[in-house]
Amino acid sequence: KIEDEERKNYNGKPIDYYKDESIEVKCWKEKRRGNIFNFSEIWISHPSQLRRTLVDNVISKKHLDFPSNIFSKTNGVVGMTADYCAYRDYGIIVQYGNIVRDTSRSLLDTAIYDKNGNFSFCVDSDAFFESDIFKSGDVIHTFAFGPVLVNEYKVKQSYKLTSYICQEMDPYPRAAICQFDYDKHYLLCTVEKPGLTLTEFAEELEKCGVRFAYNLDGGQTATLIFNQTRFNKAAYGGERPVSDMLYFATAVPND
Repeated sequence: KIEDEERKNYNGKPIDYYKDESIEVKCWKEKRRGNIFNFSEIWISHPSQLRRTLVDNVISKKHLDFPSNIFSKTNGVVGMTADYCAYRDYGIIVQYGNIVRDTSRSLLDTAIYDKNGNFSFCVDSDAFFESDIFKSGDVIHTFAFGPVLVNEYKVKQSYKLTSYICQEMDPYPRAAICQFDYDKHYLLCTVEKPGLTLTEFAEELEKCGVRFAYNLDGGQTATLIFNQTRFNKAAYGGERPVSDMLYFATAVPND
């Protein structure tokens, strides 16, 4: 857990905060390694409050929208662009327990979010469909990007962490979803331009004390939204149309 004295804006402004009986969210900015990090720490009461939305409920390059527009159609408190799954024609996607795309390729790490609200991962391959977690019906969502940055509180070293596929060799705006522990406690993070290498990004997330961290689509895609307002500065001139977002929703009914 990030201590309160560390959870503060680098520019002295108060942190942004939301709380009801089902969710608590804190958003703030820090300067690390000369870059602006945008953080959102989230506690939820039920795993169903982490949700994924696809534009028009399909994976298609013809069905894209700006992140702010996508988020405005949800009841999310905080959300972030996810894996831009329509950018590629491969990568296993499960949404609310249903297989949306079953084309796999071993270049990717698949992040798995389960019915207990916990993240795990596997290599993106057909073996996923033979795994115990899939056969048990415990999978709520998967994300097809990666790589895994932190696993069991330590930077996960792998060839994918230094692969040109993930723009490792140059600084780059970044995005990640993280879990602190096994008790529905999460962290979203984006890093603004000029950005970091993946190894540097993983090292900073490890310092936050997260158990698990998974790299999502960065660059111009990376967008964090809190309370219907974009929280980070979008790279390269503004928001980019994408196919999907993840978000954390309140479970309190609207009046």
